[in-house]
Amino acid sequence: MAKFCSLRIFPIVILIFTFVVIFFLLLFYLLKCNFIKGPFFSQQKDRKEFLTYEDQPYLGNKKAPVKIVEFADFKCPTCKDFHDKILPSLKKDYLLTGKAVFYFTNFQFLGNDSVLAGVVGEALYRQKNEFFWKYYDALYKHQGREDVCWLTPKFIVFILKKYLPEVDVEKIIEDMQNKKYEKIVYKENDLALKAHVKEAPTLFINGRIVKNPLDYKEIKLLITKVLKGVR
Repeated sequence: MAKFCSLRIFPIVILIFTFVVIFFLLLFYLLKCNFIKGPFFSQQKDRKEFLTYEDQPYLGNKKAPVKIVEFADFKCPTCKDFHDKILPSLKKDYLLTGKAVFYFTNFQFLGNDSVLAGVVGEALYRQKNEFFWKYYDALYKHQGREDVCWLTPKFIVFILKKYLPEVDVEKIIEDMQNKKYEKIVYKENDLALKAHVKEAPTLFINGRIVKNPLDYKEIKLLITKVLKGVR
């Protein structure tokens, strides 16, 4: 009888084994394709090879151990939320204390006027790093609808004259007309795609993507891990 029972159980064992193998193969495939997300599978791929810190507008100490990169579009309302709600805390806790440096990278995808705004940002940065950040603040302060073309040359000149009177506006107008830095903006847009940036804003901390850039607790946790040397 014992032999008879074992013969009946054998096909069931084979079936269970087959299901287990299929399950783990499927799990491996989903993880590889990044379809599964969550705390258990929180190990993000390092995107450092796709990020650049050279010749980018920055806030904070360039020698800081924590390097934060933001990919953003000036027309993006969520980018404004990040600017208004998260960046002030980042400045207070990490940028002004020398623990972190914050870089801006273009991801101007919401229209040709977004690209134009990116071109002006590049031109301002090349005059002076501080000029870029005054412009950055002013654009978010006066942000229009994302589905409307509001970043016109006339509006940008208004912003420059109102918030950056020390800037060489004529030089900026010339740069706009000649599209002098347009290739750089498009190059950074391509860089965003290579780094698997799918939305704005997207935040990286030492090459690791932040799942929710509007969750300051998550940002603090990742920064703490970097400061403690935890990958």
